[in-house]
Amino acid sequence: MSDLASREAFGTAATLLQFSTPTCARCPATARQLDAVAASRSTAPGPDRVRRLEIDLAERPDLARRFDVMQTPTVLLVDGTHTVRARFGGPPRQPELVAALDAVLTEEHS
Repeated sequence: MSDLASREAFGTAATLLQFSTPTCARCPATARQLDAVAASRSTAPGPDRVRRLEIDLAERPDLARRFDVMQTPTVLLVDGTHTVRARFGGPPRQPELVAALDAVLTEEHS
């Protein structure tokens, strides 16, 4: 994952990795949803615990093949070790997204 972005672009506990394209009609709303979820789970003292990272597949078409992205948005939930823990094709449903993220964050404290 280090070739996707700088280490600082990732959350220390989790990253919501959004694959988008400029023509994706649902991507802006998905970005707002992911930003809100990340902000609600990244509170002091760790404001960088959960972050959203967006990858434009028009600029990086190689990643569509690498991550088997067949639609945009596609969202991967990546933990602090950059292991993919969940995958959402299309806009994630809020309850499923929050449950998957909370599971990763709970494991972080174990």
